[in-house]
Amino acid sequence: MEINEFLNQVVFPALATIFTTAITLYLAFKERRQAKKAKLEEEQEKAYKIDRIIATCIEGVEQMAKNEDIHGEQKLERCIEGASQMLEVEGIAISEFELRMRIEANLAQYNGLFE
Repeated sequence: MEINEFLNQVVFPALATIFTTAITLYLAFKERRQAKKAKLEEEQEKAYKIDRIIATCIEGVEQMAKNEDIHGEQKLERCIEGASQMLEVEGIAISEFELRMRIEANLAQYNGLFE
């Protein structure tokens, strides 16, 4: 077998297969990385929206508390109710427990700002 014949029948097809496999793996890896990045950005945006809604509810309830005689647990319940409605409008579903925990965490920060 001549060298040219060997190159054409064995080496070039093998190189083409290796090259094609490498490109396919690279593209699959790149697509997977982009999908993970997009999912992370979506989760971060969702968390930001939840925090903004909760902050808005806390401020609103605090303002209402100045005009009405509501305290503690009543304010928390109003905040949960308002945030639940606003989250539903945004199409965001979270459990009541998670909502309550996020409100409590935001309240701790909110109260820390005004002490």
